[in-house]
Amino acid sequence: EADSPYIFIIKLLTKKLGLTKKRYNRLSLTQKGEKTLTDPISGVLFYDLFVLYTQKYNWAYQDGYPESWIIQAGFGFSIFLVQMYGSKSRSTDFYSDKFLNAFPKVLDDYKDTEYKTGKRAYQNAYSLRTFSRFLKRFNLIDMSDNQTIRKRPLIDHLVGWID
Repeated sequence: EADSPYIFIIKLLTKKLGLTKKRYNRLSLTQKGEKTLTDPISGVLFYDLFVLYTQKYNWAYQDGYPESWIIQAGFGFSIFLVQMYGSKSRSTDFYSDKFLNAFPKVLDDYKDTEYKTGKRAYQNAYSLRTFSRFLKRFNLIDMSDNQTIRKRPLIDHLVGWID
């Protein structure tokens, strides 16, 4: 667990969902966890994880950037941006600039330092939290090594907007 932050996050999320619990100092599946494993096609686990990750888990946990509730609370707008522009590969900075235009107060959370500007710190945090740790983990985007984003078909299937 100490070697991989992902193991700790999985443990935390499955415990919050009621899929696991600690028994006799060991982590084990609950009845809900066993039922979820026997019916993986229903989509319930994906939905529960999605809601938990977007609304109850702190995205800023352990990333070294200042906490900014605007980035996480704006996850729907970030999805909308990717749906709108994601059929063509675009840089993470393209999306962070669009997000910043919509929510300029987000820069209040990021101050200039001797190492980087507040805007660059915001762009790095936005890219890490929104793309690497949210949309990519949920398989909603493809992200290249040079930080370009392209949407996957699942994002349009999963999220629809009312006209």
